[in-house]
Amino acid sequence: MPTAELHAFLFAHPAAHSLSPALHCAALEAVGQSGSYRAEDVPPAALPARLQALRAQAAASTLTGANLSLPHKVAAIPLLDGLTPAAAAVGAVNTVFWEEGRLLGDNTDAPGLQAALLDAGYAPAPEKRAGQRAVLLGAGEPPAPRCGCCASGACPP
Repeated sequence: MPTAELHAFLFAHPAAHSLSPALHCAALEAVGQSGSYRAEDVPPAALPARLQALRAQAAASTLTGANLSLPHKVAAIPLLDGLTPAAAAVGAVNTVFWEEGRLLGDNTDAPGLQAALLDAGYAPAPEKRAGQRAVLLGAGEPPAPRCGCCASGACPP
């Protein structure tokens, strides 16, 4: 059973409507993990300072990381120390984590979408069957790279 207390955040603008804190806190409780998950309204101009504060907090504690939502998924990239292959392929970051003294960005949106499409029987190129169509609805950013990555089957896990 986990013993170290973990802390994570959602950075979005706006953030008050998010159900993520309830979801993540319930998940922590379900596995007996002590910790917290908080949503913070971070205006775009405040993102660089907030990520710098997250870096300092991560270096000094049990901070797990943060999730990013609108409008930060692309803007965060130059503020990080590196990207996972998935984040680099999609050109967007939705997860920030601390590893070996570096603040890194990952993307779980595109691989998750790709897995859902495959589970539904959608075949990626070049196996794509005639007549297959998929529609991606939403206000997330950036939709074009995410669609291309998923349609080609090229999203890294």
